[in-house]
Amino acid sequence: SALAKLMASLPEPLRERAVSIRQRLHVDTTGWRGTAEPLPMLPIVQDAVSRDRKLAIRYWSVNPERGTGPRRKLVDRVIDPLGIVAKGTTWYLVANTPRGFRTYRVSRIDHATLLDKPCQRPPGFDLAVHWKSSTEQFTEGWKRVDVTLRLEPGAAEEMKIWHLNTKIDETATSIDPDGWVTMRV
Repeated sequence: SALAKLMASLPEPLRERAVSIRQRLHVDTTGWRGTAEPLPMLPIVQDAVSRDRKLAIRYWSVNPERGTGPRRKLVDRVIDPLGIVAKGTTWYLVANTPRGFRTYRVSRIDHATLLDKPCQRPPGFDLAVHWKSSTEQFTEGWKRVDVTLRLEPGAAEEMKIWHLNTKIDETATSIDPDGWVTMRV
């Protein structure tokens, strides 16, 4: 439904190009375990982004200081939507606000209203560059815990391949007489 609305709003030359791209790109937002986040507000978010219009949202904000009040609370915001990012099976809205750039998880938008005001798009804003910088900042803030694992050799190799943000201490890696690998990550 959202794609149909978005396609209909495009000028004819862009619509033909979008149809071509759509035939070559598919985003499957369901996880392998059948879980998908509810996204009832995604169509209006897409509409606001494509039309460069301000958006009034009611959003389930997460309390960053766990244990000091409710975990989530509803907040109202008026934002300038700049782009939508699909990260794995989760959709995010990148927006400019009076407090700077913010990222909103689309599934946490409780209500959204498209406003009849143009959004203020910063000159030279590049969504991909912003997302890369933003995610690097986010992951740097994660708490890290060192653990020692004893793994079957195949699992140890997988850990080395898929370590992503995990540092493997090669000096603490050893193989026991049964062939199992002990590694500190």
